[in-house]
Amino acid sequence: MLAGVGSNKQIEVWTKPLGDGRTAALIVNTAKVNMATGAPTEPAVSRAQAGSGRGGPIMMSACDPKSDSQVWSLSANPNATWSNGKVTNVKGLASNACWEITGCNEKPGAGIGTGYGCKGLPKSGCANPCGCNGAWQLQSNGTIVSFMDGACLTNTGGHLSTDPCDSSNKGQIFKAVPHKNASFSAVGRASGKPPQSAGFSVQNGGKCVDDQARPAPAPTPVPPCVPPACTPGGPGRVTLKLADLKLGIKGPVKVRSLWDKKDLPNALATIDVSVPHHGCTFLVFMPLGSKWPLPFELPAWMKKKPPPVQT
Repeated sequence: MLAGVGSNKQIEVWTKPLGDGRTAALIVNTAKVNMATGAPTEPAVSRAQAGSGRGGPIMMSACDPKSDSQVWSLSANPNATWSNGKVTNVKGLASNACWEITGCNEKPGAGIGTGYGCKGLPKSGCANPCGCNGAWQLQSNGTIVSFMDGACLTNTGGHLSTDPCDSSNKGQIFKAVPHKNASFSAVGRASGKPPQSAGFSVQNGGKCVDDQARPAPAPTPVPPCVPPACTPGGPGRVTLKLADLKLGIKGPVKVRSLWDKKDLPNALATIDVSVPHHGCTFLVFMPLGSKWPLPFELPAWMKKKPPPVQT
């Protein structure tokens, strides 16, 4: 019925006729922006702060001994060395997630990322391809082979994919180097405890595998509101003209608050309403003298005796 009204210009009013001269009104505070400053009423939540999808497509980047996003561990045995034939997850320190082929894609050129968390290692074979996605075999010749489809991790000019293994392809020969920053695990940095896992940088062509994960930026402080805009997180206020709601009632109007379970003062021409931030107020307008709730009564057709049953 109404939109863009109230002290914050972000209140909506929805109405529904109920019969017997009554109208229900749902008054919603949709505030997302401080109208005085244009700033959000709540800080944006990054993907990292939300706790999912913290990594991304893994790529080759210039090696940086201070970069957590280039530190990898073998989650099958956290303290194991990078050794031949080991079936393991490869877990990132910054993202706390594991290498996985995007969409269980078995075609050449499939992308790899760390935005999917970590799966458990298969116990015996692959009942289906996705059951083995995220498991890798580390070979002594430097290749890293997907246990899902036997394809090799491949550096294709900075981007990483899985492609058919080719002993002549230098983009498939990687080396694992103990990372200089490996003594600072995520737990260790926060608590001062010893490191929880051995860490490696995975290198090819003088660059390092990087999952692009970065610490979540500090939320931008929200400037204070300036009247008449709403206070971020606070209520919005609106004065409704009853004529705008098309109630079809002349004279004073009875008002019932459904959330509060009580009658409000009768309204004549307008009504003032306060609506919580991201909340709503539910009112019913009715003619003066109306009862609430309506007493339940059977319709006339249900009061008639049914015809006799023929046998």
